[in-house]
Amino acid sequence: MPFTREPRTDWGIHGVLEDRGLSKGRLAIEMGRNTWLGIPLNDFTLLREQVPQAEFVDSSEIVWGCRMIKSEWEVACLEHVCVIGQKAWYAVLEEVQVGMTPREVQQRILQRYLEFGADIDSGPPMAMGASGPNGTFQKGDILYLDGGPAFQGYQMDITRRAVFGTPSERQRHEHEEMWDIMFEVIDRMKPGASMAELFEFSSKRMAQVKGWRDYADHPAKRIGHGIGLESEPPSMSAVDETLLAEGMVLTPEPKLESVDGLVNPEEQVAVTATGCRLLSDDTGGQLIVIA
Repeated sequence: MPFTREPRTDWGIHGVLEDRGLSKGRLAIEMGRNTWLGIPLNDFTLLREQVPQAEFVDSSEIVWGCRMIKSEWEVACLEHVCVIGQKAWYAVLEEVQVGMTPREVQQRILQRYLEFGADIDSGPPMAMGASGPNGTFQKGDILYLDGGPAFQGYQMDITRRAVFGTPSERQRHEHEEMWDIMFEVIDRMKPGASMAELFEFSSKRMAQVKGWRDYADHPAKRIGHGIGLESEPPSMSAVDETLLAEGMVLTPEPKLESVDGLVNPEEQVAVTATGCRLLSDDTGGQLIVIA
């Protein structure tokens, strides 16, 4: 739409509705969580004023019911972006040194994204864990990476962790045990399993480890979500009864609150007719050591 000095823009939608005899009809538009109207909210309020007799209803269930099931092409994009993202991360992890800042790590990763074929507008990963002066990484720090690039608009969202120097027994135990729990969750990701069931299993499994603080201490705190053009439904929480179906792609991520920050393994998983398969690789269970 052309830019104007007006605070609201008339997109001409009301004229189309009138032409089709729908200005007094029942109109569906996405209004639930994870919404994407496609026009500014002010312009939507203008449209509602222009067709005051129309009834607007929420179409989120239909929109997301379609978007949650990915085509083979979409799954291929989601798998390829994991190849790009992990290749970039592992290349940079070979260069990272004590004294670097999270920003320096992000800048190097962004450069590798472009070298390896990611979308040019891919954002930086979350990089955390520096405890030294001026926000620098020191011996014993855990470098935590979360997120990923995009390819054809489709996103990678996984986590990887690396320790500067020899990890402590606690660090190694927390990392390996949490990846074990995540893979136990993945083993249960089959068509017909519900988000709530996976959340409950993770909660029970986390409770078995003495002294651990489970991030998901509230039923609405999710431990995973759908992934596509963005972080999408469904949410792996106790309040989401969505059933897994073939074609869904999700990122399970149970979370432990540790003194080093969150320990949340996360992989990218596609649901198949008989179970699921990893779109990311399975090396996350190895705590990377930066000499």
